[in-house]
Amino acid sequence: MGESISIGKKMMEKYTKLHNLADILIRAAEGSENGITYILNDETEVFISYKELLERACRRLGGLQSRGIKPGEYVLIVLEDNLEFVITFWACVLGGIIAAPLAYPSSLKVKNTSLEKLETIWKLLKKPTIISDHKLVEGQQNQLFSYSNLNIINSQNLDDERDGIISLSQADSPAFIQFSSGSTSTPKGVVLTHNNLLANIDSIISSAKFTNEDRSLSWMPYHHDMGLIGFHFSMMLFKLINSI
Repeated sequence: MGESISIGKKMMEKYTKLHNLADILIRAAEGSENGITYILNDETEVFISYKELLERACRRLGGLQSRGIKPGEYVLIVLEDNLEFVITFWACVLGGIIAAPLAYPSSLKVKNTSLEKLETIWKLLKKPTIISDHKLVEGQQNQLFSYSNLNIINSQNLDDERDGIISLSQADSPAFIQFSSGSTSTPKGVVLTHNNLLANIDSIISSAKFTNEDRSLSWMPYHHDMGLIGFHFSMMLFKLINSI
């Protein structure tokens, strides 16, 4: 059989010049009131501007650093609240901490497959800190997990009075780890570098032909690559095309 080769449109190569995802959040926060609106279950809306997101992520980075979490270390982000997720995720990126976003467990009342997956990934990454909420902390206290030495921190207890020290990783360093669902086998982690992600975003924006007037609505969760990369990153970053 012969080879089948598909060659797409040349990338704009605008975002890859930035070298780090955090650079784009920093730029997005400058001189603009653009941001994200979350529609809650009761149909109320919560808005956060990119400027506020950066400020809150810096304070949360201070909390991570005060607990001894250093650049290059892993953390698991297991958060059901979308706003808490983005603040925590960007705090990790700003500090060079390698996050692994995971799905929130389907139940915290009894042991189940999703909790087992969480433990499997925790062991695979050499037992990193887990950033979650009070419900998962209480689940540990109620002995839902097989291991007693999980370090689970409530994200809302991480906001420090002072900003953390920003430490941006190199372009070819890991930005975060995307894990497979593990529905058919052990979850597998894909290490995504800043360059990987910036090139991917470049292609998404070029192919979709976004304009500054566009808005998007997404129901995809942030632990899914489509929710995090396809929507959150891409829709936040394409507005910077003309300023880069």
